Amino acid sequence: MANLNPEHYNTANSIQVDQGSVMINQILLDHPTRIFSLIMDIGCGTGNVTNALREKIPHEKFHAFDKDPDMIAFAVGNNQSPDTITYVIDDIATPWENLCQETKSCEGQVDLAFSNYVLHWITDIQQVMENLTRLLKPGGVFYLNVIGMRPICTLLPESLKYLKLGTIQSQLEEMVVALKNAGLRVNRHHIIEDKWHCRSDKEYATFLKIVPNCYLVRIEAQVWKSIDTQERERMTGEIAKAAHKVYEMDAVKVFEEGQDSYGISYNGFRVEGMKEAIIDSQSK
Repeated sequence: MANLNPEHYNTANSIQVDQGSVMINQILLDHPTRIFSLIMDIGCGTGNVTNALREKIPHEKFHAFDKDPDMIAFAVGNNQSPDTITYVIDDIATPWENLCQETKSCEGQVDLAFSNYVLHWITDIQQVMENLTRLLKPGGVFYLNVIGMRPICTLLPESLKYLKLGTIQSQLEEMVVALKNAGLRVNRHHIIEDKWHCRSDKEYATFLKIVPNCYLVRIEAQVWKSIDTQERERMTGEIAKAAHKVYEMDAVKVFEEGQDSYGISYNGFRVEGMKEAIIDSQSK
């Protein structure tokens, strides 16, 4: 699967910017006077939401990473990067020993872990949460925004039903269980139901490209490697049609604030919690 063009993505990710801003405001409501010692942005992309987080949330240090080298290069070149922030290439779904040294050096120090519409790309959620537990300091908090992937298997031919994906509620529950199994406390979680108005034809076209890819990454690697190029193309086309249908991609343009836009309904979910502080039994 080809990576997205950062320049195009940066002008076509208003859904990430909008929901990222909502989550940033929630952090400020929950911690109005807190100065976070180290903020970590997991999957920072082009850095526009990262920059808003850096500007609005008081902190001492900031570590942002993404697995796509082009996204990191764009973020470094197009966002203010004061001494407090470090951008690195890394993948939160990688086993701990394979993470880059800059990320591993944050072990037990992260005061705020932030991830905005990234984790729907990842199938090994348990590995992510185990890494998150090691990174967070006792008392550190996490705020996770996740796109809920609507089930499409019923719209696919029988041969494609190995693309296993439960309901959005079950995806949320899976994440909550993974967090708890990793030793983290979940304070709040809820499903987001909204309609996103793409603000341009370019943004709509980018969304059309992204959504099928979110499903394709969920096909088991061994299955994908076992089929030839022609079969992969057929499967890709079938999944794209099903994904477009379930997200109402043929929605009629709506008129909003004097501009044409596309109204697309979608679901997501937010999970918030913390790594509980260690209680010294001798101090009781």
